[in-house]
Amino acid sequence: MDSIDIEGTKKMANEIYSAFTKLGTKSLLLFNRAAGYCLPPNLILETSYAPEANYANVMSEQSNITNTVKKDVNMEIIGNIPCYCAIQFDNKEFLTVLKHPYHPFTHLLSDLVDKIEKI
Repeated sequence: MDSIDIEGTKKMANEIYSAFTKLGTKSLLLFNRAAGYCLPPNLILETSYAPEANYANVMSEQSNITNTVKKDVNMEIIGNIPCYCAIQFDNKEFLTVLKHPYHPFTHLLSDLVDKIEKI
């Protein structure tokens, strides 16, 4: 997620979804392609001497962004789907949950379905 994603999310939540919530609709926020599973290649190359430290910094920044957005848009965050480079950069299109039923992405989607069913 970069600043354009964050500002766009805030704008959409405050200008569009706020109209729905005023009418009683429940709106939830789901972060997609967030940091957490793999680091973009440019971050790995920049910090090849200490990737673990950079990972901690990225996760800390992600947490700060999540908390700021949650406060700014006044919406509950239902989940955070990290960027899975293996999926994103695969040269063929496929349904991940069918091709990789044990992939962490598949488990996240299953957990998300469970959360939605409980609402």
